[in-house]
Amino acid sequence: MTLQILEKNKKPGVCYAFTDDGGSLAIGSSEGGLFEYASDGEIAANLATLHTETPEDFAMVGTAFRDERISWVMKNMGGMSFQPRTLESLEKLVDGAGWKVTRAIEGNPVYHVFSLGKTAS
Repeated sequence: MTLQILEKNKKPGVCYAFTDDGGSLAIGSSEGGLFEYASDGEIAANLATLHTETPEDFAMVGTAFRDERISWVMKNMGGMSFQPRTLESLEKLVDGAGWKVTRAIEGNPVYHVFSLGKTAS
């Protein structure tokens, strides 16, 4: 697989897209970027672009800060601009853009670690 930066709607978080040997987009990744620091509108715009510009079986993986006390302490003490989210609020946000959380890995006290798949158009 080859690493490339997806050109459409990559602001404010860089969104990486991996291609198979034939050049087709296979999976995208945003860790410490899109789902942490972007507004809901920016996330929705990025996901909408990915939904229309990628194959039907394209998937995304990503992280988002959990809406837990530790995240708020980190945000406030560090002067950081990330947006803590519950898994439910993340699911609602991505659902509105044509995606669904297909897997969420439990056990990380700070981050939601998840994968997204497209919902039927």
